[in-house]
Amino acid sequence: VQVQRSLQFLDAHKDQPSFLLMHIMDMHLPYKEPLQYRSLFVDETPEGIDLTGYFTRHEVIRMAKKGGDKFKKYIRGRYDNNMRYIDDQISAFIGQLRDDAIVMIVSDHGEEFWEHDAFEHGHTLYDEVLRIPMILKGPGVQSGRFDTPTSLIDVAPTLAMMAGDDVSGMLGEDLRG
Repeated sequence: VQVQRSLQFLDAHKDQPSFLLMHIMDMHLPYKEPLQYRSLFVDETPEGIDLTGYFTRHEVIRMAKKGGDKFKKYIRGRYDNNMRYIDDQISAFIGQLRDDAIVMIVSDHGEEFWEHDAFEHGHTLYDEVLRIPMILKGPGVQSGRFDTPTSLIDVAPTLAMMAGDDVSGMLGEDLRG
């Protein structure tokens, strides 16, 4: 839905410079990937586990105690199914953009899948929650992989500088350097 809304917005503003923020929440519980993605990274739901409808963090933690490693593997697979779905949607979206479009993909956090005996996010500061990818594409952007730590505070000045806007008074820095 968000991809379609975004494409409609860009089409309605195709003759003028535009800024679009597409916020996608599909990676959060409940994992509700389309059926054609349901078994990409996971087999059938473990026996005795019912997650056919809406499920919450509390239910996942409760069922992990009951279902053990098999259930945890299932939840990781469902997450991966959702990630693949989102990847396909964003790839198709980017494929419809002009060559000179500036695109930044970023997340606010990662997820923990029992690496430290916890699930999801918001309660630990381990790398799997803090170290997230940031992808930047556009004219003048050097390709490659960079492991320099950055911050979400750098998003606004980077995009503003790429658009030729004034960044005086902004916190953060242009990540292209």
